[in-house]
Amino acid sequence: MKLSISPTRIVGSLFLAAFVLYSVGDALVTSSPDASTRWIGSMMVALNSVTVVVIAILLFPVLKRYSGRVAMSYLVARIGEAVLLFIGVVSAGNTWAYQTAMLVLGLGSIGFCTVLLRGQLVPKPLATLGLIGYIGLAAGALGELLGWPVGLVLTIPGGLFELGFGLWLLVKGFTVSELTTTTVG
Repeated sequence: MKLSISPTRIVGSLFLAAFVLYSVGDALVTSSPDASTRWIGSMMVALNSVTVVVIAILLFPVLKRYSGRVAMSYLVARIGEAVLLFIGVVSAGNTWAYQTAMLVLGLGSIGFCTVLLRGQLVPKPLATLGLIGYIGLAAGALGELLGWPVGLVLTIPGGLFELGFGLWLLVKGFTVSELTTTTVG
């Protein structure tokens, strides 16, 4: 028996998983006095780091069809995000590492959303929300790093995009067939 797995649905699932893994993991690390709970949270953040890199690897061939430079910058941004988030959760510099990771992610995802928009891979409002969201994420993270407490408000559109994009890919996939189906079994 062969099981067909759509890479598009995998990417959608991973976007949603990353959102939950980091949010819950970071909350466990930063709010619990219990060492075992903090360890579980750290493992969730580590798994998030792996997840965001896998997202970029799976999206690389799609992005490369539109722009090799965007594909590579998105991959590098996601690797940078992963490393910084993991460093932040295992060190005392969590706030700095998180904001730097969000700056890197925001800047590296602008091209990604431009490809989604220009390639009409997802509905225009969703791609536009992503573009606005990642610009806001980068601006908010930079503001936080400079001591201006604006980051939380500016992350909302980006968070909504990541949830919406993950759900869209899970349910509908890309507007055009950009990823091939992988057969397992």
